[in-house]
Amino acid sequence: WSDLPLEVTGEFRLQVTRIQDSVEELLAWSNPSDLRRTREDLHALIDAALRQACGPGTPWMPSIVRDFTAGRLIANVDPARLSQALRNLIRNATQAMPRGGRLTVTTAQEDGRNTIRLSDSGGGMSPLVQARAFEPFFTTRATGTGLGLPVVRRIIEAHGGDVAIASSDTAGTTVILTLPAVADDLSAAPGVTGYRM
Repeated sequence: WSDLPLEVTGEFRLQVTRIQDSVEELLAWSNPSDLRRTREDLHALIDAALRQACGPGTPWMPSIVRDFTAGRLIANVDPARLSQALRNLIRNATQAMPRGGRLTVTTAQEDGRNTIRLSDSGGGMSPLVQARAFEPFFTTRATGTGLGLPVVRRIIEAHGGDVAIASSDTAGTTVILTLPAVADDLSAAPGVTGYRM
């Protein structure tokens, strides 16, 4: 490995990651309801997914803005499955911004529901693409499986949540996830931060 050029090893790692993602998507699609739930802080899961999806091998690194609600955002979720859904959405967002851009992740809690919004500054979706976004095997990318968003919806719905898309072909895309919340008496205040990963 040490004798290979960095661009070769970087491309190799990228392709291995794509294969792993495709296998994960197929497994999640075939058995979405086999959840192993634990009490999790959604902010920690989001941060981990950002590090994983925007790590080495990302062709164009976006600016990440975390606009988190104060305190911990707690839910009973399968951390592996929810992390997979978050990584899918983050990778979709970075692919929609091929020259970099801004990815804003916003969280909130209201009426017993946790909300996670992921907004990119990419080109957005046409009405036709948006209408078919959750259709299995539909993709606009040559290397896509067409299972990314359908898997996200299956995972979120298996948790008793919902997923929606707001987009235009000129103003980027926002994906909104909602999940049932659980009470938590521990609080911190992550606040709003902006950084490049």
